[in-house]
Amino acid sequence: SHNRRRFLPKISMQSMKHLHCSLLFLLVIGFLACGTARPKKPFDPAQSPPPPDYARLDNWAAHPDKKDPADQTPCPNLKDEQVNTGVDVFFLYPTTYTGFSRDQRNWNAAVEDAKTNKKTDESPILFQASIFNGAGRVFAPRYRQAHLTVFYGKDTSSAHQALDLAYADTKAACEYYLKNWNEGRPFIIASHSQGARH
Repeated sequence: SHNRRRFLPKISMQSMKHLHCSLLFLLVIGFLACGTARPKKPFDPAQSPPPPDYARLDNWAAHPDKKDPADQTPCPNLKDEQVNTGVDVFFLYPTTYTGFSRDQRNWNAAVEDAKTNKKTDESPILFQASIFNGAGRVFAPRYRQAHLTVFYGKDTSSAHQALDLAYADTKAACEYYLKNWNEGRPFIIASHSQGARH
């Protein structure tokens, strides 16, 4: 390691500032480039993806009758207790439809959008919804979530319509859950970000 030190270049404070500015510039350019993949036209209900059928387990990111990331535990000392509990958890996840690719420029995500579903399953379902599996059966419906830009774009009319569409799905999912799977059990509504808004 002593020999290695001789070959490491000495970087002046001025060089570090230039490097920092260059990286910051690249990040800003990258963000602006990604930002171009937002919805380009006003919200049009006719262009919205079809509503999900909540009788299909595929339209649930987490459900006690299927194997999903909400069944995971972070260590052997914790157990998935969903089979043994008398409580349910209805979880509404945050925005994972960021639309940074050209095929994701609609105001709302389709529930069969594999890219969005993968991001949902590997992030909020695995790291947020799973925390509840020691206390209750976890139900997390896939919904036509609104595009990330609804929270900071200029087209507020389209944003409200996109959020209303997403809310309609979460409401329909909750009603379907109550009618078909709740069976009078106490339940908790848990949510984050866009899910909490709904």
